[in-house]
Amino acid sequence: MRKLYLLPIYLIALLFFVMPTVSAEKTDWSDNTYNFKTIRSALIYDLDFSQVNLSNDIIARKLADEYIKKSTKPTYITFSAEQLDRKISLEQSIDLDTLKKTDSEKATTLFAENMSHFVDIYVETHLLSYKIGSYIVPAHTTWQNQTTTDHYTDSNGRTRDITHTYTIPVYVPDATVTTAVVRLRFDVFNAKTNKVIFSREEERVRDNSDDPYGVFSRMTDSFFSDLKNKMQ
Repeated sequence: MRKLYLLPIYLIALLFFVMPTVSAEKTDWSDNTYNFKTIRSALIYDLDFSQVNLSNDIIARKLADEYIKKSTKPTYITFSAEQLDRKISLEQSIDLDTLKKTDSEKATTLFAENMSHFVDIYVETHLLSYKIGSYIVPAHTTWQNQTTTDHYTDSNGRTRDITHTYTIPVYVPDATVTTAVVRLRFDVFNAKTNKVIFSREEERVRDNSDDPYGVFSRMTDSFFSDLKNKMQ
């Protein structure tokens, strides 16, 4: 018969610390009176970075590109603010870019009053947190079951096995866990009324990871997938 070997507890603990785990805090709200199935087009505002300090502009560009990529997941036509500026300028026979320099308040008002001629909704997204952190799991002692098998020969000359199980204390040293932390706020507005119809604020913390970009990508994908499902 075969002996039964158990993985030592310190190796189990090591695997636990190395394997990525994710905790999430998410709050959603949607307007139950709004018919999401009527959405055909959307203005996607640029991702707002004003509440975070990114280490360099390359990260900001990568996040902005990934955000725009994910925003096309629903089955609607998307426009940027610049594209809508040009459409409204042509429709109203006024150059909004020039007007912004001379009368920014009037330009903003014209944009808000006429955007619904081209889009059904607009989406604003704020990056609230984007960082790599860490915490320490203090050293501690745990208990491990050990199993051994003894072999003996009985009076008939047959080999027999006796299994013994016992418990031993095992010391687990301090462990530093690296975390990737991302928090996002999404708001979808009815372009005709400027009222919110769908909002989400979510934070994800991924243990044993130094890749907040991957967390960001999954969060934006999840949001726009859910928006798409509401439209179907």
